[in-house]
Amino acid sequence: MSLRQLKYPLFAVAIVLILAACAAPPAPTPTAAPSPTSTPSQFRNAAVPFEAVVQIWAEFYDESGELQIGWTGSGTIISGDGLILTNAHVVLPDRYFPVDALVVAQTLSQEQEPEPRFYAEVLQADAALDIAVIRVTQDYGGNPIDTASLNLPHVPLGDSDQLNLGDALTILGYPGIGGDTVTLTRGEVSGFTSQPDYGQRAFIKTSATIAGGNSGGLAVDDAGELIGVPTQLGYGGEDQYVDCRVLADTNRDGFVDDSDSCVPTGGFINALRPVALAMPLIEAAQRGEVSIVGVEEPMAVSEPVESGSITDDFSDENSGWDVYSTETGSAYYLGGEYFVEDVAGDVYYYTQPYVSFDNVELSIDIRVVEGAAINEIDLICRYVDNNNNYEFRLFTDGNVGISKWLNGEYIVLVDLQQAGLTWDSTQRVTVTCEGSRLVLSVGGQVIAETNDDSFTTGGLALAVFNPNEVGNRFVAAFDNFEASVPSGGPQAAEGTVAIYDDFSDPAFGWATGSGQEWALYYQDERYFSEVHPENYSSWSSLSDTFENLIINVDVNIEQPAQDGDIGVLCRYVDADNHYALEVSEDGYYTIWKRVNGEVIYIVEWAASDLIPTDGSPFTVNASCDGAQLSVGINGNLLATGTDTDFSSGGVGLIAGTWNKGGLVVSFDNFEVIEY
Repeated sequence: MSLRQLKYPLFAVAIVLILAACAAPPAPTPTAAPSPTSTPSQFRNAAVPFEAVVQIWAEFYDESGELQIGWTGSGTIISGDGLILTNAHVVLPDRYFPVDALVVAQTLSQEQEPEPRFYAEVLQADAALDIAVIRVTQDYGGNPIDTASLNLPHVPLGDSDQLNLGDALTILGYPGIGGDTVTLTRGEVSGFTSQPDYGQRAFIKTSATIAGGNSGGLAVDDAGELIGVPTQLGYGGEDQYVDCRVLADTNRDGFVDDSDSCVPTGGFINALRPVALAMPLIEAAQRGEVSIVGVEEPMAVSEPVESGSITDDFSDENSGWDVYSTETGSAYYLGGEYFVEDVAGDVYYYTQPYVSFDNVELSIDIRVVEGAAINEIDLICRYVDNNNNYEFRLFTDGNVGISKWLNGEYIVLVDLQQAGLTWDSTQRVTVTCEGSRLVLSVGGQVIAETNDDSFTTGGLALAVFNPNEVGNRFVAAFDNFEASVPSGGPQAAEGTVAIYDDFSDPAFGWATGSGQEWALYYQDERYFSEVHPENYSSWSSLSDTFENLIINVDVNIEQPAQDGDIGVLCRYVDADNHYALEVSEDGYYTIWKRVNGEVIYIVEWAASDLIPTDGSPFTVNASCDGAQLSVGINGNLLATGTDTDFSSGGVGLIAGTWNKGGLVVSFDNFEVIEY
């Protein structure tokens, strides 16, 4: 079994916070359902008012326009008419995903999963305080409801200012681990934490274990009164919320739904927001007022970068890369580097800087920090979504490869091959996505190259994958990131049109004549080249001298030879010394040079789907820019090579045959741009 097979299923969505530990709540067909009529006095145990605990589903519209669960959290009903207290991050969009709908699933039994009963809207939310109050507005069938007649089970509000060290606490919620039913944990008040804006009791510390997904839930005292909301992670990480979030197509069935993995996203909560800090929001909600402070719009990939470069030495922790922590993976800044780790399992962790390029050269330093077994590091370009992108793959055993995801199908472009990479020191890795050309280089040396035209633009990403036994940990560190728009490819530079010939004037300077093997002539305002025998070439050049230039010329196959080659010459010194950049009738391209009469390939013949093989007309593009030589077709780059033998010379046209003769081609609109 290959590593790629082991890697399946793959996913990568923005800040991937997915593990494989629990499934999202079920999403039954919406139906109107009666509401429970129990009241607080009917709670079986005043200190365990589980009937007032709800699970909240934050939903978003997927690409097909269907609502899907993005993440879940907990909440507490605080009034019979449907006010619910929760965390702001449970009900507000984050930097990665919108919230298009909020579903309230009620606890009807301590033995059963919660049932979706209502849709709700946000009345009050303070992102900095991380407290929100929402109100139910419709039943789960989408029908308006009379909130005055709901009489929902609810919890009375307590006085958190009266709490003391050692006071008993009961925590209820839906943590997302240990099953899908409501879960109770107990502990005591173990201290208080201050914050400048919120006083000496900004948080209540507790010894109770509160797992992810329980954020926004219920914390009551011995009297069954609400005194706090589970809010903060044990390690106090900023913006690191502990929720169950389904954010990706983890089983790769083409849908983000309750069949995909949904788990708590990192650690345990050990702090509660005191209900005293929530009282202003609760009172405003009771008056029907709406106020949402600090909402964060989902981050979007930028418009494609058209010129210049973007650099990041990871010294600024706010430079824009994803930061997250889960039980089996994380991404974070530390000591001027950026780390991505994966604890072995089915999850593929990746992270983005949220920049987009059409053509890009991405370079970055990579250091393997930890990982005893064979692990994988990927650099990704033209990321459209997790089902459509290019991957440049590097393995810690020295293998490399190039692949793509196309509409959810994994396709190998370059098979895994041994490149002899060693990871006992930092490696400088470069990937180039320019036109259809995909190149992987390490230390300035090309180690894998191919062509593909599935994607023309998209974002960038880094990824790690650990396919080994559970418990194995793999950590990679990244530094000195640079992404730039490549220069020097066909039609990539601005310049002056030095030559333009539509072949209407036979006196322009092109050779004419014929022999037994060849013919060159003007006809119908086009320039024709005939090559009669097999394995023969014919060319014509102009005497003008250029250093750096772009050449474009239209080509029509008048009589095919099935495998004939057609192209341009640059830096033409004489018949034995020049560069040639060509494509062929049967879909191949090359860059070569003739040095003292010897043909030497700079880019070996390689196939591309961009080259028409049906005899239809096309345009050959080429550039000779310093040491960089590039060939393209119809404005799409095919390949780039480097050579320094010739720095200047003339330009020309060439046509040739291989296994069959009889090729006849015509040229039109020959253009040279000098810069």
